[in-house]
Amino acid sequence: MKKSLLALMLLAGAATVSAQDVVQVGSLEGASSTTKFPWYSSYECSSSEIVYTADDLKDLPAGDLSKLEFAVTGGQMTYIHLRVWLENTTDTQVVGATSGAIRNTDEMTKVYDTAGKGYFMDERTLQAYSGTGYLDCPFDTPFEYTGGGLRIRFEATGENWCQSEFAFFVDQDKANASSDKNCSTIYDFTESGMRSRSAEAERSFPVVQFTVTPKVDAPKVYLRGDFNGWGTTHEFVAGSEDGVYTVSLDELSGSFKVATEDWSTVNLGGNEGDVLAVGTPYALVENGANLALGSTVKNAVVTYNAKEKTVTVTGDEVLTYYMKHPWGTGEDADWSWKELTDNGDGSYSVVAAYGGKGVNVNTAASDAGAMWFGEPSVVDPREAQSTIHLNSVEIGDECTFTYWKDNNFVEIVKTVVTGVNDLNVKASKVYKVIENGQVVIVKDNARYNVAGQMLR
Repeated sequence: MKKSLLALMLLAGAATVSAQDVVQVGSLEGASSTTKFPWYSSYECSSSEIVYTADDLKDLPAGDLSKLEFAVTGGQMTYIHLRVWLENTTDTQVVGATSGAIRNTDEMTKVYDTAGKGYFMDERTLQAYSGTGYLDCPFDTPFEYTGGGLRIRFEATGENWCQSEFAFFVDQDKANASSDKNCSTIYDFTESGMRSRSAEAERSFPVVQFTVTPKVDAPKVYLRGDFNGWGTTHEFVAGSEDGVYTVSLDELSGSFKVATEDWSTVNLGGNEGDVLAVGTPYALVENGANLALGSTVKNAVVTYNAKEKTVTVTGDEVLTYYMKHPWGTGEDADWSWKELTDNGDGSYSVVAAYGGKGVNVNTAASDAGAMWFGEPSVVDPREAQSTIHLNSVEIGDECTFTYWKDNNFVEIVKTVVTGVNDLNVKASKVYKVIENGQVVIVKDNARYNVAGQMLR
C-alpha cells in the first residue's frame, strides 16, 4: 500500500517534483502481535534483527529511505534509547538462526539514534498507544535502498525495567508463508553489563512502513553538434561525483549543445554570441542558443554538471582562424567560410576573389562569436610598389586576405600583373587602425593622420 507526499529531486539539472511514497510492508488485516520484534519490549534492553527479503519488499521501490515506522498498540509510558541500522542484503534469514546470534554492525549503516536529539539521558519518551499507531524512526540521513532485501538492526536500552509490553503487529499470513527464521533477538541485559542474557530466533513478520523517495533514472544526455551532425553518438557518462557527466572526443570545434534525443527533456545552450573559454565552466541556458568555442580543442573532454547546470571543455587548444566573405560574387547568399593559413608572423591569410563586402573572422567556422570587419576598416588598393598606378579593387579580383591577430585588423591586397615581363607587383599595404581613440592610416609601415601628415 502506498501513500504519496511531495519531495524535490534534481533530474539532469532541472528541479523536478517527484512523489515521496509511504509504503506499508505487511497487512494489518487479521494481524497478530508480538512483544519481541523489533525489540523485546518486556525487557529494558534488547538487541534485535529482522530480515525482509526482496519478495517481502516487492512493492518498495529502490530509492532513498527517510523514515521507518512500526505498527504498534498498547504499552505503558516508558523511556528508551533507540538505535537503528540498515543494510541491503540477499539473505533470507538472520545470521545464527538456530542460536539467536546477532550480527555486528560493522558493515551496516546507522540511520537513527535518539542520542544527541535533546532527549533526557538520550532516551525518547514513548506513550501508550490506543488501537493502532505507528512508532516512527525518522532517519538522521537517507539510506540508499537498492531494491532487494533489507536487514534491520535495533538496539533498545532503558534505565528501568518498565514491563511496558508494547505490542507490534505481525502479518501472520506472511509469517506462516516460510520456515526461514528472519527475526532474532538478544535480551535481558543492561547497558552496563549482562544479567542473564537470553537469545531467540524465529519466523515473524512485523508490519512496517517505509518513507521512500523513488530513484528516478536520469534521461540519457548527449553532446550534439556540428562535429557529429547533431546526432546522439556521444553520450555523457556518469563520473565519480554525483550529477557530473563527461564525454571525450578526439577534436571539438564548431557549434554544439547538451541535449536529450527528443530535444525537449533536456535542451541546454547558451546566450547568443557567447564564446566558451577552454577550462572555464559556462552556465548553461535552457533552450538557449548553440554553444561555440573560441578555438579547436584536441583530446577534448566535455564535463556536464547537472546540479550546477554548467559545461566545461578541457583539452589541447589549437587556434585555427577562418574567414567568411561572399568570395568573388558580392551576393549575400554566397557568404561562406575559408580556413586561413598561418604565416608564422602573427598573421593568417587566404588567396581568393574579392566580393565587395567586409569579412567575418573566427576561430571556428561558425557565426557564434565571430568578429566583424566592415568596409571602413579595409583600404585597398592604393599605390603600387612601382611607378604603376593601380585602380581600386573590383569584385572578382584575386586578392590576399590577411588577418593580423595582435593588432586585430584585416587587410586585402591585390596582386597586379604589369603586362611588362609578366612581373607580379603587390599593392601597398594600407589600412586604418584606432590608436588612443584616433584614426591612424598605416601605409608601408609608415603612420599618417587623416590629414595625411606622417606621425612619429
